[in-house]
Amino acid sequence: MKKIVNLEQSLTKRGIKVTLHKVEFTTNYTRAFLKIENSNEPHSNLVNFVLEPVAMQGKKQLRYISRFKKDFPQDGFSEINFSPIPPGVEEEGVAVFHPVGFTPDSPRTVILRFDSTVSPFIFEVPLEEGVQVRPKVEEDSTIKVVEVGQTRIAGGVLITLHKVEFAEEYTAVFLILENKNGEHSDIFFDETECRAIQQNKQFWRTFEGPKYRQIKVSIPGGIKEEGVVKFEAIDYNKGKIRFEFPVITNIQDRKRYRFIFNVSIPRTNS
Repeated sequence: MKKIVNLEQSLTKRGIKVTLHKVEFTTNYTRAFLKIENSNEPHSNLVNFVLEPVAMQGKKQLRYISRFKKDFPQDGFSEINFSPIPPGVEEEGVAVFHPVGFTPDSPRTVILRFDSTVSPFIFEVPLEEGVQVRPKVEEDSTIKVVEVGQTRIAGGVLITLHKVEFAEEYTAVFLILENKNGEHSDIFFDETECRAIQQNKQFWRTFEGPKYRQIKVSIPGGIKEEGVVKFEAIDYNKGKIRFEFPVITNIQDRKRYRFIFNVSIPRTNS
């Protein structure tokens, strides 16, 4: 079985344009044909699309298939290069996911989400041609994103809090950890002790929401690790949030560091 839905939908945010040309549905995979354009000025920052793309059919996540996996279709189409994308550069290729369900009770649309350092780009794709849907953008009524870009350094460890995503069922924090220590100096990211505090309430980890890439527990020296920590849903409208991320170093006394980020929520008129 093969079904192709032609879309030619584009989303543009802060000089980054993502075009979803079409989506191919087969019994073996779901394949999105994309183009990403960075039209910013020559000396602007590079744009990275962080983590793996996400595809959802209802509450079911369709796992991403990279070109290194045997399920990736070998018919000449290359996996799109998501990062980094310098100003003035275009990238074109495919993103491949596990197949959708076509049973009578299966949802008739698929959500494709591509997270970047600029904004999430979200498309809603019907399983049938001729069904008109609008691409979902960052200002979705159920998802709000706050760009943070804060970095903390201690004990040879660098942590950058890239952004925070607020949804009805969870709050997701997008992190980059770098172990700047020597080759044999592993660090340990203690995700079980991560917490968020808003006013007088603590929030702990949750497994609700999309299955984002988790940060590995052990990170060797010289390695950069990207991932997401998900907390219980935090109220976007109640102001500042304090996030705490513990790291244990594997140097002599195994010292424990707590990386703290205070994130302010921008005021809205609503």
